Order: sequence, then C-alpha cells, then structure tokens
Amino acid sequence: MNRIIRPGSIKIIIREYASDPFKILGVSRSMSKKQIHAEYLRKCMKCHPDMFPDDAAKNREFQNLQSAYERIMNWEEHQKFEASQKAQENREQEREKRQDRPETNWFSSPTRAG
Repeated sequence: MNRIIRPGSIKIIIREYASDPFKILGVSRSMSKKQIHAEYLRKCMKCHPDMFPDDAAKNREFQNLQSAYERIMNWEEHQKFEASQKAQENREQEREKRQDRPETNWFSSPTRAG
C-alpha cells in the first residue's frame, strides 16, 4: 500500500483510492446526495485550510475531498465513473472465467496416436 501517515491519524492516500471518489469521501453508493453532502462537510471541517493554514498534508486531503465530491455530484462525471467501474468489473470477470478454463494443448489430439 502506498500511504503516507501523518501525526494525528491523518492519512493521505496516494494511489489506493485515487480513482474512486466514494472511497475518498468514505460514503457508499447507496447514500443519497443529502447524506453524501453531510459527510463531505463533516470531513472538510477536519482538514479545511482556513483552520489549518500551515499543514500541507491537510490541505492536500481537503483538495482530494473537493475533487471527489465534485465528481460524485456532477451527474455526467458520475455516470462516466459508474460506466468505467462496470466495464472494469466485466473485464475482471472475463479474466477470471479465462483462468478457470482448463488449458488445452492444441498440438496433441485424443484421436492421434502418439
């Protein structure tokens, strides 16, 4: 895992959740926009640059929260994200199906006598 852990249990996640705004905000996909907004405000209060002007880590966390919130609340971006997640899941399922198949040796045939 690529994490930078700061004092006060502030964790800035560099790559792990970079593409999933729901994980950045710590919300589920089934939550309403009102619930997501409330969670966003709660998290922003913990790292707002006006409250912590000298802490660069909290400033970066605040920026990550803002971009994640914008991606979720912008309906077009949200739909693009959902479509890309479904496509990724489909690719993973296809990959698993291919791995479950027994390997076939195309050069040896059961009808050929060896």
